[in-house]
Amino acid sequence: MKLISTSILICIIFLYSACKETSNNIEPVINSHRVKTILEKKNGYETWRCDIVYQNDKVIETSSFTNFNNIWSPEEISNFDYNINSIHEKTSEWRNNQWHESYGFNYLMIYSKLKEFEILDFFENRWITEGKYIYTYESDFLTERKYIELYDGEEKERHKLSFNYQDGLIHEIRMYIRGELNDWLMQVKQTFDYSHEGITEIYTYSIDELANWNLQQRIQLKYINKLLSESYVYHQMDDSNLWHLSYSNIYLYDSNDYLYKIIECDGCETEFIYEEGNGNANIFYSTPLMQIMQYPSLKSSSKSKAFNYLCF
Repeated sequence: MKLISTSILICIIFLYSACKETSNNIEPVINSHRVKTILEKKNGYETWRCDIVYQNDKVIETSSFTNFNNIWSPEEISNFDYNINSIHEKTSEWRNNQWHESYGFNYLMIYSKLKEFEILDFFENRWITEGKYIYTYESDFLTERKYIELYDGEEKERHKLSFNYQDGLIHEIRMYIRGELNDWLMQVKQTFDYSHEGITEIYTYSIDELANWNLQQRIQLKYINKLLSESYVYHQMDDSNLWHLSYSNIYLYDSNDYLYKIIECDGCETEFIYEEGNGNANIFYSTPLMQIMQYPSLKSSSKSKAFNYLCF
């Protein structure tokens, strides 16, 4: 399902804020909307779209299509099953004029917070687990995300992120990998600057063989009425200490502050088309890091807040 793969490209560590608490209380809904279609364009030409189907206020199916010479062809179809504490997603790809089971995800929830995100692959006519992310919380704050790979039937820890906060705001994110001696080696860290509207600068550092931290990337965020309106990603080239713009995005909202368009610097646009109703599409669009970085979410009204604004 392309919702996930598209969102991962936000930042070097945007691989994957504490999740917003949910409950089963019935609440009145005003201006109830949910995402019906996500549409991508390149220089004004429609290239890709994803149609979303709901049942009982939850996403049960997404279908994506590619456009070539004004002919829409099926790409993927994803189906979703809900249990009390979990969501199961299975995706099939369209190849050689037929559907082929391809990959999937399992989301394990405990007290409305995501505890495990399992990655599945369909191989030799059976579903196998490639790996999983484990999330650790203290109070309402995400403190660690660890990736465990399943290799020859054994679980192997590969990398992890640790999250440090000051005054309730994210202060630093550190990325570690498992070393040859089975110790954790820090590779990358990110630090943050704030204004009254939110995060304004994100700095990414890498560590060299002499244990020196080198500034590699800078992300600048701008806001209008506390909504992210522009983002700019800069990299340092060679040893010139000069910043070079890598890419940028513009974010547009409707009168209800619903995200309806992202404009990228290369001419690509992503549009979000809404319909009346209650939904939970942000489960499969947002990630914990996107929430920490204050990346716009797909707002959805929901009578029951169960599975609303979940993240992986």
